[in-house]
Amino acid sequence: GDMVDRGPNSLDVVQFFRDLSRRASSAGGRVVNLLGNHEIMLLDGSTYYVHKKEIKRHGGRREFLQHFATGSDLGDFLRALPVTTILDRTLYAHAGLEPSLLSSSSLSLSSSSSSSSSSSSSASTIDKINHHAHTGMFKRRNSRNKAESQVLNSYSGPVWTRAYNLNNRYNDETVSCDTLSETLDRLNVDRMVIGHNVQRRLKPQVQCDGRLLLMDVGMSKEMYDAEPVALEIRLVDGCRQELRFIRESGTSGL
Repeated sequence: GDMVDRGPNSLDVVQFFRDLSRRASSAGGRVVNLLGNHEIMLLDGSTYYVHKKEIKRHGGRREFLQHFATGSDLGDFLRALPVTTILDRTLYAHAGLEPSLLSSSSLSLSSSSSSSSSSSSSASTIDKINHHAHTGMFKRRNSRNKAESQVLNSYSGPVWTRAYNLNNRYNDETVSCDTLSETLDRLNVDRMVIGHNVQRRLKPQVQCDGRLLLMDVGMSKEMYDAEPVALEIRLVDGCRQELRFIRESGTSGL
């Protein structure tokens, strides 16, 4: 998420990921982009995170927003993106999934216990969350139903919550690991990876014995221009997952 992040070339960044997704699909691969709160704000008509020079370059605010209107190539690309996904027992979300979201009656999500949690039920839960995001993105913000608003606009939702890094720019205090475990156990996954919270040392943080990875290092040139970092998760010996950080300056284990 947050392909749109204060820089003067946000439209180009979105186009890059759209094209990358198409090329990957043609080659038999897959790119999974997630929506961040910045994209949702843009699709809702806010240019708060768009550089003024970019807006001017495209003829003004109204003209710039037309690139992301319903029915436009880039607009429909973004509206079709999920807000969360599970890949190989790792949960990804821009800001994170709170247990309260999984227990919400308005979302009609499964409330089954861990004894009945499985890959299929976890996928169903994720699908329902993404369904509410998808239907909500094709409506005006004030026309969304409760479930859609909870997913897209709530400060406890997957693109806005700060629960997993309470005071991100001032210290590394995180939410209780018991709360994290409740989410992971409900979804039958091993870990959660999030962005959203720029880390104080401009380096990714690993919390809760490796079950929470906070990956926003502030690499946007209009933010902190920090060294970009990627997380690689690969299968070793056909059964064991190995995690490492990849930087321009080299790689390192967790």
